[in-house]
This record gives sequence, C-alpha cells and structure tokens, in this order.
Amino acid sequence: MEILLGILAMARWPFGPVDAIAVPTGQGEEWRVTQAIQLWERDRSTRHLLVANGNPAERTYVPITRGYLGELGLQRQVGVHLQEEYQRWLWDSLGRVR
Repeated sequence: MEILLGILAMARWPFGPVDAIAVPTGQGEEWRVTQAIQLWERDRSTRHLLVANGNPAERTYVPITRGYLGELGLQRQVGVHLQEEYQRWLWDSLGRVR
C-alpha cells in the first residue's frame, strides 16, 4: 500500500512509513514547511517530499527554493520536488511520484 501524507497540521507521526510528504504553503505559515522537513529528515524511508509554492499575490509570499528550504533545515536532497508555479502542480504531481 502506498501512503501520502499532506501536512496541514500534525503534532506527531501517527502511523508507519509513508511514500511521500506533500506540503501546501501559504499565508506565511513557515512552520508547516519546517515541520514537513523535520519529518522528512527523520524518516529516511519516505521517498518524496513535495513542496508546493504559495500564491505570489499574498503579502507574506516567499518563493520556495532549495536555498530557502536549506535555511529551514533541509539536508536530504534526493526525492525533493519543488514547484515553480502555484499549488495546482502539487495535485497534478501526486500521480507521478511512484
């Protein structure tokens, strides 16, 4: 069975291994990306980290780049997928990460 974890808010990892962690961003909620990175770095069995870009029209918009994610603690690069456009990419990409 393949499992995808989408980070909206999660206090702890409530189940076994997952194949991908998907992170929608926006509204300046950096904590959501930081939490996903911490889970990604802690569980080496997770194969993909999908980070969706936020809405550039938001006042708190920060472009999602590998450099920015590195500042938030990202070290493991293989399997990290970033989008360059708004979040529609995330939902279109879920079927391609297998």
